[in-house]
Amino acid sequence: MVNRWQMNRAGIINFWYYDEAEFYMAGGRLILRGANGSGKSVTMQSFLPLVLDGDKRPWRLDPFGSKDRRIDYYLLLEADSGHTDRTGYLYLEFYHPAQDRYLTVGIGLRARRNSSGTGFWGFVITDNRRVGRDILLYETDYSQGRETKIPLTRAQLEEVIGSGGQVVTEQGEYKRLVNKVLFGYEKLESFEELLDLLIQLRSPKLSKDFKPSTIYEILTGALPALQEDELRPLSEVLEDMDEINDRLNELAVHLMEAERLRQAYNRYNEYLLYNESRELLQQKKARDDRMREAGERRDKAAALDRELGERTAVREEAGAALERAKTEYQTLITSEAVEKRTELTRLRAEQEDLGRNRDNCRRRLQMWRDKLARASEEKDTLTEQLETLAAGQHDLLQGMEEVARDVDFGYHDTYHRRWGGDVPGDSSLWPAWERDVREHQAKISRAVKLAREESNLKSRRAQAEKEASLAREKREAEEDSIRREEDKFEQARREQEEKIFNWRRQLNRLSLADEDLHRIMQALTLFPEEPYENVKKPAMQAYHAAREALTGERLQWRNKFEQHAGEKDRLTREWQQWKDLKEPEPPRSAAREYSRNKRSGAGAPLYALCEFRPELSEEQRAALESVLQQAGLLDAWVAPEGIGVLGPDEEETWLKPAPQLLRATLADYLVPTPPEDSGLTAEMIDDILRTICLGSEAGGPGEAVITRQGYYRLGALWGKAAIKERAEFIGKETRQRTRLAEMARLEELIEEEEKAMAACREQLDLLDAAAAGLEEDIKAFPGDEVLQEARRSLEKARLRLDTALEEEQRKNNILREVIKQLQEASARLHEHMKGWNIPRTERALEKAGEQMNTYRDYLGELKSLWTEYRNALSALARVDRDLEEAGENAEHEESELTGLQERLRAVQHKIEVYRRLLEELGIADIDRRLHELEQQQKELEKQIIQLNEQITGIKIDLAVAQKDAVEAARQLEQAQEALEQQTARWLVEWNRRLVLDWAAVEFDPADSPALFRAAGQVLQRYRDRYAGKAYTELSDQLYDAFYNTRQALHDYAPETVKEDETGRLLVLFTRDRHNPVPPHLLVQELRELEEEQKHLLSRKDRELYEQIILHSVGKAIRDKIYRAEKWVRQMNGLMQQRETSSGLRLHLKWEPRAAASEKELDTAQLVQLLKTDPRQLRDEHIEQMIEHFRSRIARAKLEVDQRDTLRQWIFRLLDYRQWFRFTLYYEKGGQSRRELTDARFNVLSGGEKALSMYIPLFAAANSRYNDSRPDAPRIICLDEAFAGVDEENMRDMFELLTHLEFDYMMTSQVLWGCYDTVPKLSIYEVYRPQDVDYVTLIRYYWNGRRRLLVDEEQPDAVEQAG
Repeated sequence: MVNRWQMNRAGIINFWYYDEAEFYMAGGRLILRGANGSGKSVTMQSFLPLVLDGDKRPWRLDPFGSKDRRIDYYLLLEADSGHTDRTGYLYLEFYHPAQDRYLTVGIGLRARRNSSGTGFWGFVITDNRRVGRDILLYETDYSQGRETKIPLTRAQLEEVIGSGGQVVTEQGEYKRLVNKVLFGYEKLESFEELLDLLIQLRSPKLSKDFKPSTIYEILTGALPALQEDELRPLSEVLEDMDEINDRLNELAVHLMEAERLRQAYNRYNEYLLYNESRELLQQKKARDDRMREAGERRDKAAALDRELGERTAVREEAGAALERAKTEYQTLITSEAVEKRTELTRLRAEQEDLGRNRDNCRRRLQMWRDKLARASEEKDTLTEQLETLAAGQHDLLQGMEEVARDVDFGYHDTYHRRWGGDVPGDSSLWPAWERDVREHQAKISRAVKLAREESNLKSRRAQAEKEASLAREKREAEEDSIRREEDKFEQARREQEEKIFNWRRQLNRLSLADEDLHRIMQALTLFPEEPYENVKKPAMQAYHAAREALTGERLQWRNKFEQHAGEKDRLTREWQQWKDLKEPEPPRSAAREYSRNKRSGAGAPLYALCEFRPELSEEQRAALESVLQQAGLLDAWVAPEGIGVLGPDEEETWLKPAPQLLRATLADYLVPTPPEDSGLTAEMIDDILRTICLGSEAGGPGEAVITRQGYYRLGALWGKAAIKERAEFIGKETRQRTRLAEMARLEELIEEEEKAMAACREQLDLLDAAAAGLEEDIKAFPGDEVLQEARRSLEKARLRLDTALEEEQRKNNILREVIKQLQEASARLHEHMKGWNIPRTERALEKAGEQMNTYRDYLGELKSLWTEYRNALSALARVDRDLEEAGENAEHEESELTGLQERLRAVQHKIEVYRRLLEELGIADIDRRLHELEQQQKELEKQIIQLNEQITGIKIDLAVAQKDAVEAARQLEQAQEALEQQTARWLVEWNRRLVLDWAAVEFDPADSPALFRAAGQVLQRYRDRYAGKAYTELSDQLYDAFYNTRQALHDYAPETVKEDETGRLLVLFTRDRHNPVPPHLLVQELRELEEEQKHLLSRKDRELYEQIILHSVGKAIRDKIYRAEKWVRQMNGLMQQRETSSGLRLHLKWEPRAAASEKELDTAQLVQLLKTDPRQLRDEHIEQMIEHFRSRIARAKLEVDQRDTLRQWIFRLLDYRQWFRFTLYYEKGGQSRRELTDARFNVLSGGEKALSMYIPLFAAANSRYNDSRPDAPRIICLDEAFAGVDEENMRDMFELLTHLEFDYMMTSQVLWGCYDTVPKLSIYEVYRPQDVDYVTLIRYYWNGRRRLLVDEEQPDAVEQAG
């Protein structure tokens, strides 16, 4: 039995020229025959693939691909058709033989003339109801006096279908719905590819329009692609890598911003450490200076004290020497030659004065000459310097003009024009120029801040876009997940439907009506909105109804059993009584029985006192006893003495003798037989017998009369007795026979009751079995565990989707807010830079700021050059004055020198005259001694004066030195205290360890030399960097960096803290409030995280390739390749089995492509390695494959564009279908196998072309269906099927279709399809002569042996008979 859905019936209402028509498909097969223009192609295209996806595009409706006729034409037809508003329906009914289930899919269409657009709705019916049987797609109207069928509107259809199916209004949703309920492709694209393949197969005269190259494309597309589930491990690795990359990018941004802040903070910290070190060393130098100065002052005071003593001793010795010289001089001065000697002394003194004056004059002359020479040189230098400075200013101005053009500083031209002639002399231009420069710098700085803000916002926007994209991808992934979960849920629901249908087929005792099954299917459709108990409810209701019926029936049978058991007991007791009785007795009341048992006298009932006469027949005996018994005489008491008084609870009838003589009485029929213990005699009994007359004569009013016919009269009482079959009580033998007969009768009744009880017991057992069967049936009702698990998974997926949607919304809101802020920032920047030519980028503006600093430096240099130039001009004027003065003074000194030299020569001549005269007089030695003593006295007097002056000065200096020494000691103490305070401040800054250059340097704080060496090293390292820098400059840079990076580092909670005592800024990241970290530690942490992420990325990169090569993805590719190769072998097997009448045989090869680069493997080599068990692969093989895929991915990264993501490229390069190419070969006659190129294909016959096209395409369709659910229908459609194929090959084609288990709908002008290779087939002759506005259908049925004409009055009869 076929265990999948088959096309069973197609229906059409109000479409094209059809009012209403049904097409049965025996075994899922249908051929539409007819002449050209009859409408067979229109009929087929109305169902396939239109009803499968609802795609109304014109080219899909026309087998030839024409776009001329839109869907509304098939509803409204030509303009003169009379149709202005028409609603139509098309549907396909599917049947599942193994489950005995029906499922219907269809579409509704409404078109109105002169109205754009065609109304569309699609529907599925899943609760086993059938169109035309349980559901009508139209309403019947008789208001016009005739039957009119009005198609249902969409709203009416929704009401009719209810919960037993679904109605949708979107074509895409309908396509997804059909795929879900019928085909079950995991991805909708696979379903769409199947439909595209069906359209290609439907192409009329297929072999005339195709060529092998086109077939290759179709076959490649028909290969099963890697599914999302198979690529999920790779997707997960890629997602992990994306997340790691995103995290790395985020870390890179954070690290860049943190490093930017760290650098600014480090410069700030370096500056503070440098400043503190400079202050420390300055304080140390001041302390050392004070210490040295104090020592020097102490030493100076001591030296002055020693010198004072020495000078005093020298003065005393000089005084003594002066006294001795004076005494000797006075002794020698008294000689006669003293006058001559005095004149000589005067001349010598004059000579000395003139010599000194001459020498002084010479020095002054040389001085003025030297000054004159220097002034001349200086004038030359100044003149050259003025030229250089003027040229330098013009060069600077030229450079400044270029910078000004770049930075849009328009005021430059105003100031540059001041140098148009000579260098300006007005110094008032500089303050205005510097102010304008500062203002423009401030504007550029403001622009930089705005651009930086814009750049940060762009980075934030990029980050927000990335996060929004990730959130979108996550949401899309969750949507994919929820679609998969929905598919799983629908699969679970379908499996539940199958279980319910199988359960129904396997029911033993429970009877479930179709209506109850519909209700179950409808309730299952509503699950989980409605609880599963509602699904089971109709079955439970049927169970309870059956149970109640069984219970009622069982109760009835139980009652019957108990009745029969009671009756049996009663009969048994009665039988026992008969058995225990000596003789049988007539029935009597309990009161009579009581009375007789109480009575102790003689007597007996009448029946015991007599016997029938022998000559009486059995009938007479029976009649006589019957009338006696009915009249109450049979059991009447007969006593010799009468009855006596009876109690109130006693009952009795008795006879008194009143014999009737000469009349017929009982004595004529009965003979007295008195019992021994009765006390009666025969005569007494005879009298009693004669008291009762026999006959019809009338007697006295008190007589008792009976007849043989059963009548009796007792006085006024008349009666008629029913005659018994035999007598029972009269006569001992009769009574014995009666007892035995009664016992036998009772035994028969007891046996009948036992049989009845056995029958009841059997029925109860059957009912118990039926109840047990009911219990088993209801217990076997499919449980909801799998369905509930699928529901829970779906609900979890929906919760995850809700979370992903919320996250996406939040990220989109953040993105919109960032975009808004970016737009505002861009607007502010645009407004601020209105009229500027500088590019509005952070880098350009920073460069402009740097250029403006350069301009400012140029301006400073220009100002310095201008100042030098003005100073040089002033110096040149001074030099001119110096030249004039030096010339005049040099002439004066030359004149004076000449006079002094003449006077000196005259005095020297006189001295020589006097010296010769003294020698002549012989007093030369005395003169020399006197001269010596005079000189000695002068020197001693001069010495003493000098010594006195020195002593006085020393005393003064000593007093001052002693005072200075005290002051120096006090200053030394202050300097030491200041040094200690600065050392403490330096240690505080040092111990912060905020400057990484010195973080590892360790020393003992008590070791002052080491401390000062460290401070000196700090000062030496940072002197060039921070000398002349102001604190505000570094703090402003830090503030700028902080505020520019704060937003990007928001997650780390950056804060600035200003110390109250020192005013120092601290930058901390307070993400952990209990453990805040400075920027350099955050940078270190981020770098470690970055390295960790890079290491993780490297591991994921390795894992990526291992997933491709060794694990699930590689296995999936291997399986797909094995499957494709098997598919190709199957196709070749199919093609090899079908040799055409011309001997044409086809062979298909699936050949690997060549490598694209040296680093890549050939596909054959790659496939061979992929096919190898991963455990058997050598390391070099694994590395070869890794290098292969790494090269492919690297190439993908280069080729990726904005429309495709890297993941899509990677998935594309893993598409094994592109690693191979199809090649079709053919053999014909005795020729060798050759490739079927397009050129060779064109020379084949029509039949050979058809076979070469159809066989591969049928195999491709088979491949497509292999990817669907196992129970999916396998449909193909062919227009003008097998045109050009001869009869023998035609049979093989149908055999191939049967072998591939295809359902098909095909058209042909001549084809019947009645071959022994076709088990059964529906054939419709479509007849529409001369383009009339109606279509006539003639239906045939092929049962595998002969073709039958079908009576449309009994549409199912032929198929059922077949």
